[in-house]
Amino acid sequence: MATRDTFEGATLRGTFSIVRTFGTSAVGRTIYLPGEQLRLTAQSLPYTSAYNGLSIGDNSNLYGDVRFPKLPIGTWRHAQGEWTTGKDSLWIQKIVPSDEELFRLYGHINLQGGALCGLISEYKGKAIAPTVIYAGMTTQVNAYGDYALRIPLGTTLAPQMTVVCEGIRVDVPVPVDRLQNPTEHVEVSVTLSNRPPVVSAISATANGQAVGSAVVDDAGATSNNVPRSDQFLTYKGIDTGDSACAYYLAIGATPSCGVRGELPPNALKFDEWKRMRKLAPYDGTSPELRATYVNRVDLNLVRDMHAVKNNSRDFAFYVCNYPKPRSTSENDVLAAIAGARAGKNLVACVAMDYSATEGTNFDPTIGSYRSFTKFYVFGPGGNLITSVNLDGRGEKYVPGSCVVCHGGSGYTGKFPRTTFPITADSNGPSASIEARFLPFDLGNYNFSPTAGLRKADQQLALKQMNYLVRDIEADFSGSNVAGTAIMSLIDGWYADSPNRFVNSNLDESYIPSGWRPTGALAAASADSATAPNFYRQVIARSCRTCHVALPNRDWDTTRPPVGGAHVCGGTEELSLNAKMANSKVTFDQFWLTAQQVPSFRALLGTHLGCGPAGIGVFAPFQDPAFPSN
Repeated sequence: MATRDTFEGATLRGTFSIVRTFGTSAVGRTIYLPGEQLRLTAQSLPYTSAYNGLSIGDNSNLYGDVRFPKLPIGTWRHAQGEWTTGKDSLWIQKIVPSDEELFRLYGHINLQGGALCGLISEYKGKAIAPTVIYAGMTTQVNAYGDYALRIPLGTTLAPQMTVVCEGIRVDVPVPVDRLQNPTEHVEVSVTLSNRPPVVSAISATANGQAVGSAVVDDAGATSNNVPRSDQFLTYKGIDTGDSACAYYLAIGATPSCGVRGELPPNALKFDEWKRMRKLAPYDGTSPELRATYVNRVDLNLVRDMHAVKNNSRDFAFYVCNYPKPRSTSENDVLAAIAGARAGKNLVACVAMDYSATEGTNFDPTIGSYRSFTKFYVFGPGGNLITSVNLDGRGEKYVPGSCVVCHGGSGYTGKFPRTTFPITADSNGPSASIEARFLPFDLGNYNFSPTAGLRKADQQLALKQMNYLVRDIEADFSGSNVAGTAIMSLIDGWYADSPNRFVNSNLDESYIPSGWRPTGALAAASADSATAPNFYRQVIARSCRTCHVALPNRDWDTTRPPVGGAHVCGGTEELSLNAKMANSKVTFDQFWLTAQQVPSFRALLGTHLGCGPAGIGVFAPFQDPAFPSN
């Protein structure tokens, strides 16, 4: 059994659910509980039986979670039953405490205007949350601004509670008469008098001269309604400096890690990686492909992409990212791409290779170590770095900021630094996180009008890059037939001209057979006649880039759920509401289109069940009880 088939991840989430008036609406709400002891016990692990009986766990974080990355496959027991790991599953189990009836005091804490008090930043190493103090007991407010406090029977009740957040301390009345009823759950929500600062501009000067400025979000952007730093590029997990360095250690990019995940001076350099992978200026025998464009739909950065195939199990790609154009006008796109080709204002270069690493990912079916996908981020000076800010919402660590789109069925929560479990063929956590290379979707790009950089001029290079991605998929899946969503998509794009060496245009109007008028997915839709338009206008533009790399969640072969929390929101599960699209640029473009284009809005209503939210506009409904959030 190959390592790639024996490890999975899990998340336990401590919760207290209420279905009664909360805030402004009579709605259900799940409160995620920090500080709960949540555990898994190995019951039956067929490939790692030595761990049977071992119990692992921790106190839940401010999200109510304890995350268990890299678990051996088998059966595990938790407080409310059993779970059997399965490849490609993303498992979250809500754990309701056995004494949930004691959570008799609950509520929501926020600042003026709806913003939440406190700070959660893995990059800054801070998790500052408000606390609620009542009758000598203290509880933390969770990452969503909610709290629930156990009040055991016989507790001497007090007429007020205290809310503390950083420098704020407020005493708040509590209705003791209601708490005296042992079966009643009492809401006490508080809006503190402070409000967060409004940043309208940031600038930098040197010797009295302006040398740069920060990009400030458009005042009308829908993402302003979800201001959390961890809203985007975090769906599969949030890494730390610790876990990012542990990942680099596992893939051989650094010989050691500091106490807080600091990289040593002799960590891998960009130039060294290019030499190892035979990219310019260290050219091998295979031609290096290059294309430059603006990926306007997902990150809206100028991307200078390079790729090479050294053999059937050795591929390397890297993309150097540059600031976005000022607008989508032809002149601004031309200027931004010209600056990128000249190497001006480099943000970071992200490299990926698909290659074998001695000691990791042994596959007995082929008698050797199997290639797998690895991520690296290099700063403008060529040094390896553990984090990158790609959307203005702060630094995000690898590999979590990568697998959110590139997939990673061997990754949950974060990359484990040490110990459990030690894999059978390595001396630490397995470096293979089952990530994938993404195909190049030209319909979502902008190109320069300059000769040599126009879309028509780069069709062949991007077609050949797409076929390299298909080659990787074929090796990863063990089959050269169209067995994965990525392979099928590339085959569909070039159905009229499958020869990778013959120039042809990618078919931007391609629709998978299931979404065509007589297809099974269209037939299962509320309106089969508009299903092709739903695929072309919604899925292809806003979902496909990432979902095509997510097994069981690729919307080319599976219908997205109707009325699901992830897009529309409006449910009691705040951890899921309005999490998609998980790219800030895509999120804003998606909802701007929904607000401005009636036909697009109608497609969302028909095929996703989205409707006008309680905040007066057609927008994602993240918090039904407190819409101002």
